[in-house]
Amino acid sequence: MRREMMEKIGSSNPGIREEGWLMLRGERARSHWSIEPEEYDLLHDKAVHEPDPRVQRVAFGVLLGLAPYVFHEHKAVEDVENGKPASLGVWVWDSFRRPSAVLGLSDPNYRRRDEDALIVLARRLSEAQYPEVDFHKVPLDDPQMAQILAERAYENICIVGRLGLFGKEALTRWRNREARFDFPVQERPPMRKPGELDPDYHCVAEQTGRTQRRKPYKTKDDSGKRTDYGLVQRYTIFDGERHVVVVCCAGSTALGTLGAVRWAARSLMRPIHPNGDLITAPSGVSPDSHLEALLEVTAEITAHRWVPRIELLKLFVDRAQWSKSDRRWHTEPPGTITLLFNKIGPREPVGILFDGKPAPLQNSGLAFRLLARVCITSRTNSSRGIELSKLAKDEWVWGESHAGNEKRTRKHLTTLKSRYLGDGLVVDKKAALSPSVKVRIAIAESK
Repeated sequence: MRREMMEKIGSSNPGIREEGWLMLRGERARSHWSIEPEEYDLLHDKAVHEPDPRVQRVAFGVLLGLAPYVFHEHKAVEDVENGKPASLGVWVWDSFRRPSAVLGLSDPNYRRRDEDALIVLARRLSEAQYPEVDFHKVPLDDPQMAQILAERAYENICIVGRLGLFGKEALTRWRNREARFDFPVQERPPMRKPGELDPDYHCVAEQTGRTQRRKPYKTKDDSGKRTDYGLVQRYTIFDGERHVVVVCCAGSTALGTLGAVRWAARSLMRPIHPNGDLITAPSGVSPDSHLEALLEVTAEITAHRWVPRIELLKLFVDRAQWSKSDRRWHTEPPGTITLLFNKIGPREPVGILFDGKPAPLQNSGLAFRLLARVCITSRTNSSRGIELSKLAKDEWVWGESHAGNEKRTRKHLTTLKSRYLGDGLVVDKKAALSPSVKVRIAIAESK
């Protein structure tokens, strides 16, 4: 990188710093060079700490333009204005800057399994940027999880491989039983020959529909090519001692595991479009949100290392699903919303369930009260809606001091729609639930 540009970007004069950033953008357009990750990280650090708002906006605009030309994985730029990550990749890995463990498997001869996958992760979670990350080899025949976990109070765990291979303690501590995708069989079948496929074990299952039917994705070999499936899952779970962020990268075979790790550690941090766009984090994402990605991974069957081709089949974060066609998040509406009331006491709802599970809304909060009023109206009003002008004056929703602001009402309804209800909520002159969403009333359980 030319010294003149860096000297200008490091100047004490904001006008000169802005000139340096603009020179950098122009030089890239003229010379068509690639930028090294270390150089990109240095520029990113200067942009983050830029004190002048105008220069900072210019800096981040230049960085976004440079992002597609980083020589390999680049650090995604954060949205400074709202404090949220600009990319899903930042959200997945950012918490690993705190005490974290990466768990990989080793066979009885203490040879590391999934070595290529672990190398990819080691590059992503480099010591320079993630100094709190420890890598552990976990023996297949004796996982020794207690010994590993006793070393530090880990806040994040990354598991490379099927969770069941890490022993029953790992399954008890970290399995997400609410997951959309899972391996139906966690333990290896006995007497299986190396390389031999088992239709039940080498399979990923998806819970589909409200009947919870399971759709299988089975690994197969055909004409010298293997088609495998990988899962990337990120969720927060209470393991009996503390809340822990768990990231699982696993496949039905080693090919799927390698594909899952490459997608999580590389693809998520790279542009998905020539204009430099990354997969963004959906609206409403939080540290406790759950991510699940299903990948199809194919490769020629050779005696050497896998050279995988990875295709993203499905991607979910909470109730939002990523659309590859329009590169947007679409929120999946609940089929049933249940309003919970106390058996005695005030006749206002005390809880809301989406398809039988607690809605991600703070009880008695504004979004909670707003949705509750729309649901109650949907049950009692044959037109299935409430006028926004009337909703804006509802004192139970807003309180006496804030009632009467229709513009504010529309804004909060739009947020409710984008984060939680999607097409299940229609906002026009009225606020109404779509006919596909059913509303039930139930009595809250006594505590």
